[in-house]
Amino acid sequence: MLERQPAHVQRLLLNTSLLERVNGQLADLMTGSSGSDSESESESESEKMLLDLEDPNAFVFSMDPERTWFRYHQLFGELLRLELRTTAPGEAPRLHRLAARWFSHHGEAIDAVRHMQAAGDWMDAARLLADHSFSLIPDGHSETIQTLLRAFPRGVLTDDLALAHAMLDVVHGWHVACEPCPAPRCVARIQRCRADAVVDDRRARIIRTVTGWTLATKARLGMLDEARASLAGLSVEQAVSGEVCNAAAVIHLAEGDPTAALGVVDNVPMFRILSSMTSLSSSPICSPRGRTVS
Repeated sequence: MLERQPAHVQRLLLNTSLLERVNGQLADLMTGSSGSDSESESESESEKMLLDLEDPNAFVFSMDPERTWFRYHQLFGELLRLELRTTAPGEAPRLHRLAARWFSHHGEAIDAVRHMQAAGDWMDAARLLADHSFSLIPDGHSETIQTLLRAFPRGVLTDDLALAHAMLDVVHGWHVACEPCPAPRCVARIQRCRADAVVDDRRARIIRTVTGWTLATKARLGMLDEARASLAGLSVEQAVSGEVCNAAAVIHLAEGDPTAALGVVDNVPMFRILSSMTSLSSSPICSPRGRTVS
């Protein structure tokens, strides 16, 4: 099938074979075609080719009703990647970097990290993963983050990876029923990160998240007195952070006071209680000994 295609179609198929999914704009970038920088909704040159390829054969599939995202049949994709390795053995890292840049620019951190790893850009991948871990993990991507972390070579030990591991530790403590959250160990790990290596506010943001989830976990385990005491001991800056406000709402829910919880919500702009926390309003709370209390 490949050899029957014109040269420009072959180039599109080979250069995009490293992608799990592709749209016209991304394909334009990967092939250097016109329209790679366009944000318009009109069909790009590559999108027209993908649409033409989808219609007559069973090797290219659209992934959405609008027919804007496409994927290749698994066997066809493997043949394309083999051909790419044979005819252009040094191209793969460059193509992976192009894809990583596009996905990162469009807010697709997981795909961007995967392509950075495939290109061997481990430090960039670690930094991007740390940057987005505190938004990806609460959204249900913890298993994906674990897989990405396992993909790093053992010799890659960075503070960015320590931050991502710390987030996974605290989430594990949150999701395992009636298991104490390992937050003190997580905070200690984050605080050990060198200041010269973590120059932005990521470390402080993750510590706030860990603090908030620790308070919420104490409430979940029925340790309400300890949770309230910890909340009262926070600084003003910590107490008004969204993560700690999450925890305050959970404490009110655990106390059986949804009105107070909603009062916290109303006073925090763009507030979002994590879905796993909201289950407290309809589920029993675990006591410190693992017994449920109504």
